[in-house]
Amino acid sequence: MSLAAMEAALMPDVMETFDKIATIYGKLKKGQDRRLSPNVERRARYSTKRTTVCKVKR
Repeated sequence: MSLAAMEAALMPDVMETFDKIATIYGKLKKGQDRRLSPNVERRARYSTKRTTVCKVKR
């Protein structure tokens, strides 16, 4: 059996595995974005408040 034939035989299984990885990664990314977005918003608010406080102190 040639190397190309072995590669062709394995290709569907490999592509299925990559599809599963891509699906799981998409779910992970969405969860991380949801988890981190409040922190980003909180940091932005804190930065704005800090700037306001600095202006008031002057």
